[in-house]
Amino acid sequence: ELVVESQNARSVEVKAEMLDQRGNLQSLSPARLQKLTAGRQKVEFEFPIEADEDGENSDLTWSRIQYKVGDAAGILSLSQMIADLFELRIIAADNVAAGMTYRVRVRALHPFTEQAAAGVGITTEVELDLKGEDDRQLKLNGTGVTNAEGFAVIDLTLPPDVRLDEDGDVRVRGVKNGIIREATEVLSTLRGDIQILSITDKPIYQPEQTVNIRGILLKGLEAKTVLTGSTVEFRITDEDGTLLFREKAESSSFGVVSASWQIPAGVRLGKYEIEIRDEDGETLGFERVKITRYDLPNFVVNAKATKAFYLPKDKKIEVEVKADYLFGKPVTKGKVRIVEEKSREWNFKEQK
Repeated sequence: ELVVESQNARSVEVKAEMLDQRGNLQSLSPARLQKLTAGRQKVEFEFPIEADEDGENSDLTWSRIQYKVGDAAGILSLSQMIADLFELRIIAADNVAAGMTYRVRVRALHPFTEQAAAGVGITTEVELDLKGEDDRQLKLNGTGVTNAEGFAVIDLTLPPDVRLDEDGDVRVRGVKNGIIREATEVLSTLRGDIQILSITDKPIYQPEQTVNIRGILLKGLEAKTVLTGSTVEFRITDEDGTLLFREKAESSSFGVVSASWQIPAGVRLGKYEIEIRDEDGETLGFERVKITRYDLPNFVVNAKATKAFYLPKDKKIEVEVKADYLFGKPVTKGKVRIVEEKSREWNFKEQK
């Protein structure tokens, strides 16, 4: 709309062209005769606008209107004339995981005045790659309208049992009175959405005993659920990293997985690590157990120094050693050896 002031009533030719930033014709309002009355009045022009290949018309802000009303002519910047001009900003997390509610907050603002743009229709689409040989994708859609502050909030719920790959995108499209804007962001998937709660039947074992390990598979970060029909692998290694046991198990309808290892008679004593991996070979959890021999002692030995502490000037240290059988009788004629010991730990290689 152009405000025109005429001194008298008459008919004049009016026309207008929309030019892009290079001066090329972008849209045309054909020439026509317009009846003017004396005084101020409005002259309307209509321009058909088409979106580009990407579905938006962001270059519209660089366009200008070249008009002619009778003998009067001029050029106007379209960015200063469009009241509904806006741009989109995405406020959302960079990471997504199965089972979570992914919230996308979108704000529409005028690109020059930073004023909130209300009434913008928002369409949000999230595309996530799924694991597998074929290029399958998970697509989630949501809609909304910006409020008086220019905000629109859209919540998208991811299925808890979906298996996500690494990459994804969130695409937001806003439309208001023919003005179309888009914004995109790249998403990453969290690998920690699968967890296992595992436990062994005891922490210490002897050779020839059976190590029983049991766990429950969980999936999701916010809304956790049991993971059924999923295959995990149990691996048991010694302190040198030698693989001694490997077994695969499929989770039950309650998400439970379990495995048992019969310890060989000649196994080396020490600490052993139980690693649990998922179908892709990624580690889900660890458990550590100790394998040692347990010999019931016949007597108990106690040692006590005659003083609580000694000074450098002291020439000797006196220690009283006492041994008693478990049934209470003192041990007689026992040989006693006292040595300095800085550390005491089991040597896996030397087995002592």
